[in-house]
Amino acid sequence: MANVPIIQGDPIVKITNKEEKEDDRFEILSSIINHRFEILKRLGSGSFGEVFLAKDITTNLLCAIKTERNDSKHPQLHIEQQIFLRMKNCLGYPSMITLIEEKGFIILAMDLLGPSLEDLLNFCQRKFSKKTVLMLIDQAILRIQHMHERFLIHRDLKPDNFLMGIKQKANILHVIDFGLCKQYRDPITHIHISLTYGKSLTGTARYASIYTHQGYEQSRRDDLESLIYILIYLSKGELPWMGIKASDKRKKYELIAMKKMNITSNELFKNLPKQYKIIYNYIRSLTFNEKPDYIYIRSQIRSIFLKYHYKYDYIYDWYYMAKRMKNILDKPE
Repeated sequence: MANVPIIQGDPIVKITNKEEKEDDRFEILSSIINHRFEILKRLGSGSFGEVFLAKDITTNLLCAIKTERNDSKHPQLHIEQQIFLRMKNCLGYPSMITLIEEKGFIILAMDLLGPSLEDLLNFCQRKFSKKTVLMLIDQAILRIQHMHERFLIHRDLKPDNFLMGIKQKANILHVIDFGLCKQYRDPITHIHISLTYGKSLTGTARYASIYTHQGYEQSRRDDLESLIYILIYLSKGELPWMGIKASDKRKKYELIAMKKMNITSNELFKNLPKQYKIIYNYIRSLTFNEKPDYIYIRSQIRSIFLKYHYKYDYIYDWYYMAKRMKNILDKPE
């Protein structure tokens, strides 16, 4: 939704310009959350609702707030609440502060995080160094392993959903956006969900697995295949199926799927370490309910570290970029 609608029964406010419109929305949200949080700035929006920067008045700390109408066609925040509880105290996962339901809205407050990998890639001129990519993807695999160990799959992994932390956790990669998460195995009986067909595409087409495009139920292997596409994207700044034009979304998804299925692995991983292709081929060989060997996958990543004598020091490209920019700005005329 583009804007938070005025709740029935509230006075109708005449909007004369964009600034007044923003002020009105902040006032409405402030009344909904009962003054527990002070809304400071709108950070973004999506199909679910909007995200705001806010201050928790009880702690005086900054946080992020997601909003959603409780009659939303595809509600996500209650799902997110359950994932936050399941992933509580797990490194690389933000904590939920509270969930409030009031006046037809659902408000979820969570830890504030830093920029996304998409933001940072743009900041670094659309390409990361091999070392930065390796540190990021190693952490990403570990984060998703921890989710899988708690019987959950993410189903919408993309650079926008990986954020760096702030302050003491600024070097730690975090996973967000759990609205499409699903339990793939019962925690008590350990019975795995069944392989079904004819599913519509869930997630983001650019990073979706081939099986997802083909309409198969998703499982752990599909999360990992998405990570491989993210790995290529961060390394090259693009993917071979980006920029595909079509008359409608369905046709575009079909063309993306065809490109993914027809491209050779040699072309897909051209000018990239051979270990990336080894990981990809392994992931593509996994059966629907097979447990991935995360140690094997990460060992392939670590072997590249050893080959190039990299130090796993959590010093990323954007640190150097920011330092260079500061030096230029500080340079006397």
